[in-house]
Amino acid sequence: MTKISKTERLLNLISFLLRSPRPVPFSEIAGYVVGYDDDAKLDSIEKRFDRDKAELRNLGIPIEYKDTGSPEQSGYIIPAKKFFLKKLELDGGDTVLLSLAARSGALALGSPMLQDSFRSALRKVTVDAPVVEGIPREPATMVEVISGNRRANEQLQLICSAVFGRRRIRFDYLGHNDAEPKGRRLEPYGMGLHEGEWYLVGFDLNREGVRMFKLSRIVGPVKLMGASDSGPEFDIPKDFHIRDHLDRDAWEFGSGEGTTVEIRMPKPMAEQLQRRHRADVKSTSEGTAVLSIRARTPLRLLDEILSWGPDVRVIAPPDLVKAAKDRIKDMLSHYGDVERGEVA
Repeated sequence: MTKISKTERLLNLISFLLRSPRPVPFSEIAGYVVGYDDDAKLDSIEKRFDRDKAELRNLGIPIEYKDTGSPEQSGYIIPAKKFFLKKLELDGGDTVLLSLAARSGALALGSPMLQDSFRSALRKVTVDAPVVEGIPREPATMVEVISGNRRANEQLQLICSAVFGRRRIRFDYLGHNDAEPKGRRLEPYGMGLHEGEWYLVGFDLNREGVRMFKLSRIVGPVKLMGASDSGPEFDIPKDFHIRDHLDRDAWEFGSGEGTTVEIRMPKPMAEQLQRRHRADVKSTSEGTAVLSIRARTPLRLLDEILSWGPDVRVIAPPDLVKAAKDRIKDMLSHYGDVERGEVA
């Protein structure tokens, strides 16, 4: 018989007693519940059960013995009403207080990972809370600059001040496909940390749309466009939430409606990528699948596709198919073995 851990034995006992609609005598626990069904002597199993009862009670698990006057009907039980948490009843005032806690608590915790866990816990508590109009939903933002570079600190502090003061800024930015930095003029809406990188989101006055910028790609100084003593120069849209932008993939940024990119690959791989990239999947008669992803900047998506391995083929749109072939040929020629590479 396979030996199980003490933790598993305790969980088995809790589960068994919670499921039982009536008190269970020890005689129905010994030999039936995994952890109390081994070949040890009955008195040894009973002593083990007594030790487990005492430990669970110390942990707050309400194991009770119900004496009904009949040995056949007396036994142990865990009352569900005492074991499970009571339903939390929240009113509008509670909702407002929890909203304030979500904002101030996120500031106090400091660490982005702790902030996410804190907000997740509050969402679970407030799942049945009444909706109160007018209270802020977006957690407050705190930017703590820690750098040994005094110039970098000054740049970040200026950007933060511009965000909170609603001041327009200008800077040079080296984009993903840019050969050299280009000047940008921005109404900064917010900053956020995503996968270890700081990002700035705002309305790009040059491109007349909301754009996101990686701070590490800003080249040179960041400057205010107006006088240093000017007041707010723009309004941040009420429906703006920094998290909506940080959670997007690189190819989702850009102008227009975008285009649908279709990629053929093994079905298990497509199902896995579907969840990660919010894509559509269609099975083929060949046992493969076609993954469809909407992209505003398909070339950025191509960088991701090429990292998925040799079993993946771009099949639409035609211009991206050609770009994929060109990219693969370029890589093969770089390694000096064009003839051996397959481009499909």
